[in-house]
Amino acid sequence: MLYCQSLQTVAKNRLDLENALRLALTENGFEVYLQPQVESNSGKLVGAEALLRWNRDGHGFVSPQEFIPVAEESGLILPIGEWVMQKAVMHALRLKQRFGRCIPVGVNVSAKQFQAPSFIDIVDQVLSIEGASPDMLEIEITESTFIEDVGKTIEILTDLKARGLQIAIDDFGTGYPSLSYLNKFPVDRLKIDRSFIMNIMDNEEDRILISLVTELGRKLGLNVIAEGVEDDFQENLLIGMGCHAMQGYLFGRPVPFDEFCNMYKSMPAV
Repeated sequence: MLYCQSLQTVAKNRLDLENALRLALTENGFEVYLQPQVESNSGKLVGAEALLRWNRDGHGFVSPQEFIPVAEESGLILPIGEWVMQKAVMHALRLKQRFGRCIPVGVNVSAKQFQAPSFIDIVDQVLSIEGASPDMLEIEITESTFIEDVGKTIEILTDLKARGLQIAIDDFGTGYPSLSYLNKFPVDRLKIDRSFIMNIMDNEEDRILISLVTELGRKLGLNVIAEGVEDDFQENLLIGMGCHAMQGYLFGRPVPFDEFCNMYKSMPAV
C-alpha cells in the first residue's frame, strides 16, 4: 500500500510539473539568462550562452535538471526550445544595438529538437527576425545527439553551416566515443565539460584529457572552450594548455540581460 501511494505521489508531482510548464510557456513564466564566454589570453568577451531559468509561482526557481527531463518526455521541449532560440537571437540583437558589435549567443539544442523534421524551418524562422543575422546564433549539441544518426546529423549540420551559423559540441568528453567522426562534422568549437575542469588541480588524468582535446581542436582547426572555470589556478592552467576561451563563475554567473550588460562594461572590449 505504501509503495502504491508513493508511486501515485510521484505521478501526481510529475503531472503537476508538466501542467505548470505548459502554463509557464503560455504566460511568459520563463526567462533566458546569459553567461559570458571570454577569450583566454585577453579576457575579452567573445560570446555568451543562453540558459533557461524558471521561477515557478509558489516554488521559487526550479532546477533545469528537474524540469528539462519532464519537458523532454512530454514533448514540451520543442516549443520551449524554439522560444529559447528566439529569445537568444533577440538578446543578441539588443547586445549589438547596445555595444555596436555582434556577440554570438549559444543555445543548447536537445536531441529531440535537433532530430525534429521542423528544426531547420524553426532556425530559419528565428533568423527572420528583423535585423538578425546567422553569426548571432551558435547551436550547441551533445555528442550523444549526433551519434544516433550520423548521416542525418551531417545533413542537418551542413544545412546550418550553409546558413552561416556556428556549431559547438557541448559537454565534449562525456558522451560516446566520437573522435572518428569529428573530421566529418562541420563544427566550429568543442566545449570541454565542467566535470573535467573541477578536478583539474588534483586529477592528472583530467589534465591530460584537457590537454589532448585542446591539441586535437588546434589540429582540426576547432576552437576549444572550457566550461565551469571557477578560480585563477584553473584559468592559468588552461591558458598554458592553449585553451581558446573559457566560461564559468570566475568570469560571471548566468544573469538576466541587463545584469549581463553591466558585467560586459567591466570587461575588455574586442
